Order: sequence, then structure tokens, then C-alpha cells
Amino acid sequence: MDENENKKFPYKLAKLVEGKRKYIEYWLWSIEKNKLVRIRITQKDKVNELEVIKLNKKIEKGNIYLLSNSELAQKEREKNKTNILAVDALELALENSKTRMRGKSTNSYKTHVTLFCKFLNDNFEGIELRNLDTTIMEQFLNFYQKEKNWSAKTRNTYSQNISTLVTDLKKLGYIRENPFVGFATQKVKNSSSHRAYNAQQRQILKEKISIENPQLWLMCCFLFYTFARPNEVRQLKISYIELENNKIFIPAHIAKNGKDGRVDMPVQLRQLLIDSKIFDYPSNLYILGKEGNPSNECHARYSFSKKYKIIKDSLGFESAFTLYSWKHTGVSEAYKNGVDILEISQQCRHWDLNETRTYLRSLGVYSSEKIKNNFPTL
Repeated sequence: MDENENKKFPYKLAKLVEGKRKYIEYWLWSIEKNKLVRIRITQKDKVNELEVIKLNKKIEKGNIYLLSNSELAQKEREKNKTNILAVDALELALENSKTRMRGKSTNSYKTHVTLFCKFLNDNFEGIELRNLDTTIMEQFLNFYQKEKNWSAKTRNTYSQNISTLVTDLKKLGYIRENPFVGFATQKVKNSSSHRAYNAQQRQILKEKISIENPQLWLMCCFLFYTFARPNEVRQLKISYIELENNKIFIPAHIAKNGKDGRVDMPVQLRQLLIDSKIFDYPSNLYILGKEGNPSNECHARYSFSKKYKIIKDSLGFESAFTLYSWKHTGVSEAYKNGVDILEISQQCRHWDLNETRTYLRSLGVYSSEKIKNNFPTL
């Protein structure tokens, strides 16, 4: 039982106050402050004489009080949320987002927030979160796109990431609506920053890499056959290879999308792994171990990419060709050899087919054989 339940506390009865805006005012005892605290009701449908009468019947009993002033504390918190500065709110959202993001994504968001906050401090010092609008976002993007020569893709990524954090703030009650939802993006031209290797290029690279660095060649094969990403492959353990059903498990903690997944293992990769004798080692070891064989420690994140670049450059390949190009090559060759787009999408672990179609178009291989070969003659 509440020790204060049967006590009598001072109060001031409710009254209707007339003015530019009518409200009901009354005073109750605050246990936390040890004094009377004024309370106002401004809700239109509650401001009337009948409501005053109802309130006074309760107040006159003398045992109504504010428990630890919780109602006022809550109001103060809500007020602070409403009036929070935009830069403070974005820093808070960034901190909260770290629990759901992976390292690279967290760094990207931090870079974007830092630059946006700098722009706000330089041009809109002291602006509150609730006063952000699309005009400010447009000015920010235009300024830095010109100053830093951003591509349309970079510009869009900045606006999308900042908008994502503002949506988080909306969920936390700091803002009613996200002003950046639906913000116009710039059209992105198809990029050739990653390209697929043709048959001749593949043979040249295979002859060079398989002899000079067999482990690096195994990395290339993983990318080609599984459509996995270099950072995922370098962290694969022997136990993730499921020979009984020709699958490879990619756990959430290494997957780019942060979710457990499995990809099919083509027979060529299966045989390559068997021939490499990796199953002679304990299953808890990394396949591409740091010492050149399966071991307890995997390579650093960009170790394979750096080694690959040295060999690729020595053969005169353009900068657009990278280690990642083996993934693009595998996808491209699979599609050209008749693998269904749905199966490619599943192997890529894409969210939907539209993502896969866009990917195939960027590689220049998504087309209709029926249109090319079965079109009627005019």
C-alpha cells in the first residue's frame, strides 16, 4: 500500500481562466518538490465548466498528489525532445544506430552526419530538429557536390543515410514527421567501376595467380562460384562447408546483410576444395588462413585485394578490374549460360528480383533472347 494514500495534502481548486486562450488551472501537492505545483489543461474538448466541476470533486478529497512529480518530469522530457538541436539529435541517432550496423556502415554514417552537422553549424547555428526541411538538405547537397565533386550516387547516399537517422528520431518521438522522406534523388548513370572478365582475361589471370599465390586463386574461385563478397569469403571456416548438401553457410556476423544465409556450391568448387585438402584440418579453422593454409587467424580485411592488385597491375589490367570483378564475372557467366534469374537472385542473397535485374543490367548482360532471335521480320 502507498504510504501517502490516506494522507491529506494541500491543494488549490480548479478554475476556468479566460484569455486569448482558455485553460483550466489547478494546484496539487508535489511530494518530490514538497510544495504546490500548478497544472494547466489546454486541450480544447476538456476546457469547460463541467470539467472544472468534475476535477474539484476529486481534488476536494485532499488525497490527490503528484507521485515523484512524474507527470511534470514526463512533460519536461517531451519538451526537451521537441526543442532538441538538430546536431544533438543526429549525434544521438548515430549512437543508437551502432547496435544494428556493421563497422563499415557505421563509419559511413558517421562521415555523413559529421559533414551535415558542420554545414548546419556554419549556416544554421542553433537550428532545432523540428525546423529542418528539404530546402536545407538541398543547400547542403548542392554545396558539397560542387565543392567535393560528388557523383550522383554519393549525393544520394548522403541524403538517404541522413534521412534514415531522422526516421529513427521520429520513432523515438523527437520529431513528428521526417521532412526528408521522398526527397528527390539524382539519376545515377550506370557505373563501369566493376567489370566482368572475358574468357581470355580469365585464362591469363588463372595462369598467373594459381602458380604465384594458390590461396589467392582459391579466393577468386569462391567469388566466381558463390557470388559471395571478398570480406565474407576471407572469414569462412571449414565447418561452414556443407558437403552433404553442397551448400556453404554464411553466418550473420560475416554477411554483408547481417543475416544468416546459404549459397549453393557448384560441383567445380566442391572438387577444388576436396583437392586442396582443407578437410584434413580441424573444422574450426579459417579456410583462407593467414599462414597460407587453414588456421586460427584469417587475413586482414583488404589483404587479398592488395595482393590481387599487384598481380593484376603487373598484367596491364585497367583499374576498373578488381578482385570483386570475379563475383561479377560469375554472375554474368551464370546468366549467359542459362541459369534462371530467380536462382541467381537467391545465390546473390538479394532482397528481390528487381535488385537482381538492376545488377545484371549494370553488367550489360540482362536482355531478352526471344527479342533478339525470335522477332518477326518487318
